[in-house]
Amino acid sequence: TSFRYKDPENNITWDFAKFASHIPHSSSSKLNLRSSKLDDVVRCFASVIQDGNQIDTSQLLKACRAHLVLIQSGGSALRLVAKDLESNLQKVEILFKKSPRDAKHLISL
Repeated sequence: TSFRYKDPENNITWDFAKFASHIPHSSSSKLNLRSSKLDDVVRCFASVIQDGNQIDTSQLLKACRAHLVLIQSGGSALRLVAKDLESNLQKVEILFKKSPRDAKHLISL
């Protein structure tokens, strides 16, 4: 089985396991891209899905933080996107820190 999220308001269903299976599992150095920040993002997101279909909240937050660092390096063109992402991350981190055990997997949030 896979982890699915259904957004009833927009009638959209996301299949995260299917999405994650399309993420390349090679480092950016193999792709001839020279970005240690991109390498960090790829490595972090590779460890987000655990136990076959569970999204580990702690690993997801770590991966999103790595992605934020990459976006922030994009300069003024991505400044608003970075601020929005950082604001959303802070909200989830506060919720996660209140009870990390109960929020171990994304589905429990």
